[in-house]
Formats: sequence, C-alpha cells, structure tokens
Amino acid sequence: MPAEEDVNLVRAFLHDSLGIYELVAASARIRTRERALVIEAMHEFADQQTARILNGFRELDDQVARDAGIMGVQLRGKAEMAREAGRELEDRPRRKEVSTARSRRWIKRVKVLAGSLKILIPGAEAFLELLDLLDSALDR
Repeated sequence: MPAEEDVNLVRAFLHDSLGIYELVAASARIRTRERALVIEAMHEFADQQTARILNGFRELDDQVARDAGIMGVQLRGKAEMAREAGRELEDRPRRKEVSTARSRRWIKRVKVLAGSLKILIPGAEAFLELLDLLDSALDR
C-alpha cells in the first residue's frame, strides 16, 4: 500500500488538476456551447470518479505502484511538473484569457501522471478522456 504521503499527493494532484481544468475551460478561447459541456463533464467526473481513483491508488501493492512510476520520487516529480504548469496558468493578469499553448503544455504534463494512474486504477482513464475533451475544445 502506498504511503499516506503518496495518497495525499495524488489527492492534491486531482484537486489541483480539476481546479486548473475549470480555469482553462472558463478562461481559454473555447466556443460558448463547448465551454458549458467541458465544465459539466468535469463536474460529473469530480463527483463520480475522484474518490474511486483515490481508493484504487490506496489499495495498490507497493511494487506494482513502483513499477508504474506512481510512488515516491517519481510520483512527486510528475505531480510537481503538472503543478508548475498550472501555476503558469494561474499567474496571469486578471481578465486575460488563458493561453492555448500554456493550456496544452499543462494538459501534456497532467497526462504524464494520469497515464501512469490509468495503467492500474479503474476510473483514471476517464480523467485522460476528460483532458482530451478539453484539449479538443481548445481547437477553434
């Protein structure tokens, strides 16, 4: 079983990622109709899948988690890269739209850890699909 520190890191990763997701969905150049769909999908995911992902992570065998790169230093590195890209999006002048290039850089970094989680945890694939949905909405 992963250490509680790792569980908390995955919890923070999901929480932070969903917050940045909503920021991008609300502030990037996305068609109004698509914006509503993307935000609605994110809220549905948050309500239905985050606890499932955390519970699945909590139950992993240490060696299996280590082999997938979602434990210890590898987990912290992946989470920190996503967090840093999220800070770049948050640190913008108010009312200024979020850059598509920075949004995509953030999506790419989040997908590194989300992809590792997907290998072992039911529900994590839905997170990757959610990120793909946002990425496709950025195509105007």
